[in-house]
Amino acid sequence: MIKRCLALILLSFFLSVAATSAAFAQCDNGTDLYRLSGPDCKSNPVSKSCSPPCNCNCKSPIEHNHKDVIRPHVTHEFMKHRDWMIDIFFFEHILPAMTLMTDQLSMASVLQTQAIGRLFDAKEELETQQVLTQLMAEAHKDYQPSEGMCEIGTNTMSLAASERKSDMAQATFARRMMDRQLRSGAVLSTGGENSDIISRIKRFGSTHCDIHDNAAFGLDLLCNGSSGPVDRRNKDIDYTRTLESKLTLDADFVLTEAGHLTADEEDIFALTANLFAHTPLAFAGNLILATEEGEPRAEAHRYMDLRSVAAKRSVAQNSIASIAAQRAEGDPEVAQYLKRVVTELGVSDEDVHKVLGEKPSYFAQMEVLTKDIYQNPVFYTELYDKPANVTRKGVTLKALALMQDRDFYKSQLRSEALLSVLLETMLQDEHNRVSAQLSDLGVGGEDAE
Repeated sequence: MIKRCLALILLSFFLSVAATSAAFAQCDNGTDLYRLSGPDCKSNPVSKSCSPPCNCNCKSPIEHNHKDVIRPHVTHEFMKHRDWMIDIFFFEHILPAMTLMTDQLSMASVLQTQAIGRLFDAKEELETQQVLTQLMAEAHKDYQPSEGMCEIGTNTMSLAASERKSDMAQATFARRMMDRQLRSGAVLSTGGENSDIISRIKRFGSTHCDIHDNAAFGLDLLCNGSSGPVDRRNKDIDYTRTLESKLTLDADFVLTEAGHLTADEEDIFALTANLFAHTPLAFAGNLILATEEGEPRAEAHRYMDLRSVAAKRSVAQNSIASIAAQRAEGDPEVAQYLKRVVTELGVSDEDVHKVLGEKPSYFAQMEVLTKDIYQNPVFYTELYDKPANVTRKGVTLKALALMQDRDFYKSQLRSEALLSVLLETMLQDEHNRVSAQLSDLGVGGEDAE
């Protein structure tokens, strides 16, 4: 296109030069051909012919040639060039080429958009896979419980069963002590005033006697010349050896059959008989307490006073029954795991049985879970673990703390009951005095005569 434009321009220039040369050729009269005006021609108009002396006879042909030949020709050529430019160059060459170029660019743009879309899809896919892989790794890490967490969980699986068994044992043991005082049921005290004390003396001579007591061999005759077994001597009066020194007693107050008591059960019964109601309530016949018509006699009031004493004793008995029941045999399922915890603390296998017993009690399980496990350095090294496991272990320890707080709360309730009974007993004399004074007052508040 540029070459054709240059060709048209050159063609127009050559045509103009040719027309000018022809005009000059017509004025060839020996004068200066290039002098189209001069001092002699100022008075002559351009449109008029010049005389030879003016040397300007060539001006009119040039103007005529410019107006009538060159300009129309140039205009015609430019019009032809315009028509060529639009009809041929543009519509036949440029427009199809631009159409093809537009199609190609559009297709390339679509392909590029598709490629960019694929890149975005790949980016989102990879990021999604990365997130899923990260979550999978975190889940795999978080759901791997540590050995310490499993140890705590395993050792607590029988705690509820042992606690329930302890509650049943407490009620059973307290009932047995109450039956002995009231001389009800199949107990030794029902045989008479001396049946209870005689049976206790026989048990003392054969089991709990130590002939070195009572001023050295002062019990020789009562004990038939020999002491009882070494591990049971004086356990009928020694609270520390009988209860406090053991985590688990060989006692099951729920399943114990009559006449088949274990050594620990006999020792506890002997101890409680010496601690509470050394002498059971006195026997009173039917006719002493009431008439044949069922009317109460004066002795009935005394019997009610004795029952009041028994009720006050039962409050204290409940505390020792709770202590003994907590140390009674628990659920046997957790025994092997608790023994392993104690063994890791350096206790020999032979002593583990003495410490925890055959079936660890509720008290023994709580002792291990709330005290002994913290004495093992492994417990603290395992805290350098996954955050999820540390959180789980913290929640478990809080649960154990809540159970321990519950035991403290029950103990406080028993202490409160004991203090209430003690306060009531201490105020009894004052209460009787004030009641007597009130009964002596007359109707108007004056002393009765």
